[in-house]
Amino acid sequence: MRHKYILDIHNTVNILNRLPDILPVGNQRDFIDGMASLLTPWGVPATAGRLYAYLLLREEPVSLEQIATNLDMSKAGAWNAARFLEHTNCARRSTERGSKRVFFRLGNDMAPCMLDQLRSLGAIGRLMRNMGPDIAEGAIDERMQRIADSCLTIERMVTQEMSRRAAEANAEELPQD
Repeated sequence: MRHKYILDIHNTVNILNRLPDILPVGNQRDFIDGMASLLTPWGVPATAGRLYAYLLLREEPVSLEQIATNLDMSKAGAWNAARFLEHTNCARRSTERGSKRVFFRLGNDMAPCMLDQLRSLGAIGRLMRNMGPDIAEGAIDERMQRIADSCLTIERMVTQEMSRRAAEANAEELPQD
């Protein structure tokens, strides 16, 4: 009988260190749902988009259990969304010492989630610029070159801004002498 209690202890939540539930309300729910809708066309699953918006609204790391409860999703759904965001560097994972509990917080930047789309846009621009003169003439080639220029300009501008922000973040993380 004693072993049963030991097993039960391992399956309990550390209630003393549990963060309070912070349920999204009103406009926060609208923000969460709106963000998910806007990120879906970029290849971000809806649950990951909802989790990203939820993490934007949180200062402290949030447990998987809290995510599932507060966003009305299964723990498996919360886990998959969190792993997607973690894989794209949009969320960071941490653990609680002596526990198997996992916590997630916002990553450093949303930009990694959009890098694939940005690369795709640049590839479209390069394809149109390089092949346009060989496959089209006159006004059609001119149109392709204008579109190519727009795609490549967007790629260049966003890449430059991301590099600038990354350099600023790295400079902030360096220890001051």
